[in-house]
Amino acid sequence: MQWAFMTANYVGRALGYANNTDWMANHRATVEAFHGPQFGARFAEMIDDITAAGFDAIELWVAHLHPLLATPEMIATANQILRERGVKLISYTAGFGQPGVSREDATRIFETGKAIGAPVFAQGFHPANGPLVAELGARYGIHMGLENHPHKTAQEVIDIVAPFAPWVGSANDTGWFATQGYDAVRATYELRDYLVHVHLKDITAVGGHETCALGDGVVDIPGVLKALKAIGYTGAVTIEHEPYDHDPTEACALSLKRAVAWWAQIEGQAILEKIRATQLEPISQAASICAESIAGGGLVHLFGTGHSRIPVEEIFPRHGSFPGFHPIVELSLTHHTQVVGANGQRQAMFLERIEGFGEVILRNFVFGPHDSCMVFSNGGVNEVVIDVALGAKRRGMPVIAVVSREHCAASTARHRSGQRLPDIADVTLDNCAPVGDALVKVAGLEYPVGPASTVGYAIVVNMLKCLVAAELTRRGRAAR
Repeated sequence: MQWAFMTANYVGRALGYANNTDWMANHRATVEAFHGPQFGARFAEMIDDITAAGFDAIELWVAHLHPLLATPEMIATANQILRERGVKLISYTAGFGQPGVSREDATRIFETGKAIGAPVFAQGFHPANGPLVAELGARYGIHMGLENHPHKTAQEVIDIVAPFAPWVGSANDTGWFATQGYDAVRATYELRDYLVHVHLKDITAVGGHETCALGDGVVDIPGVLKALKAIGYTGAVTIEHEPYDHDPTEACALSLKRAVAWWAQIEGQAILEKIRATQLEPISQAASICAESIAGGGLVHLFGTGHSRIPVEEIFPRHGSFPGFHPIVELSLTHHTQVVGANGQRQAMFLERIEGFGEVILRNFVFGPHDSCMVFSNGGVNEVVIDVALGAKRRGMPVIAVVSREHCAASTARHRSGQRLPDIADVTLDNCAPVGDALVKVAGLEYPVGPASTVGYAIVVNMLKCLVAAELTRRGRAAR
């Protein structure tokens, strides 16, 4: 998830947080403070404050760069400052809330939005401007999101934007829905087909609009995030908190930390739910294969390279397990914690891509007629795991693959056979990790962190192990 700081959070800054609750008075003061030769210094100072709070993306308030007042030099300066600081602009608060916006002004607004790289406008929208906005949105590749203010329900928003979809949609403001006494979680589900942006905002009480840090008010923010996950929302989320009487930076930094933590929890829960929804039958099939091997006096051979050694050891040997499983953990492929030097990461990654190495490993063991083989690989394409799976099949063993189906499908087969693990296996289990494995995007980091495959592996193999134990017990061969 991309989290952005709304620069309008600094609505009160230009007037020194004097608690002037007239939004337009603050707007005019901000326009005056920013537009002119001082723009570069003011804009850089603001962006530095935002990045210090942990953000790497913004939604830009028009008072900080007005589309009808910004000069090419100001736009170039803004782009340079954002680029140098690694900050992404994910939305612009240019709006069309008043009817009768001229084609000339509308074109200027879209040209400014395009020049600063805004994929979305999120503000007011009047349907009288709909045909023009939809036309220019398609031309410039920018969506318009209607912020629900003062709309009381999601259906009111839908009735306005639907005639102009897909270029006009909803910028769901959770705080304004709460002000109206409307459930923001419900609104998120109802707006699913029109959602182009999200303003994540909390307020202290229904009926008012005093904003606060996320989680300190009446809006069910975790519930909204769960809804976004459930509907498959892939856009950005702007964190809003716009007090007139104090600097909101610290509270916004706290909101960001909370949002990231909630989202990580939701991502983890989503893996569990996906496993529950999709993997019960294949896990049961795999457990039957394992129980058949162990009950017949055979072994279930377990193989994995790199971090796929983790599920091997999660099965056996450890407390809560039982004999019948045989881990094959080649140190040259798994013992790379030194990272560099002898037994380093480069060597392990090189060896797992050497075709034929898997067969060399298998030649060290004697396999029986009742044995089976379980091969772990998140991507399911590296040469050594394909070798092992093919070698097990040649020896007459049923093969169980445990992969991330999404990651595997997105990966290019490397083995000269052209096969991936699911192509070879009798049963394939999905750890339900996403492409790329990692779940959590941290502001300032290029790549996400928090790999999901370990979580998925642990759930899948322990479900399987329990089913095997139950089946062996049913057969009078209780696991010991």
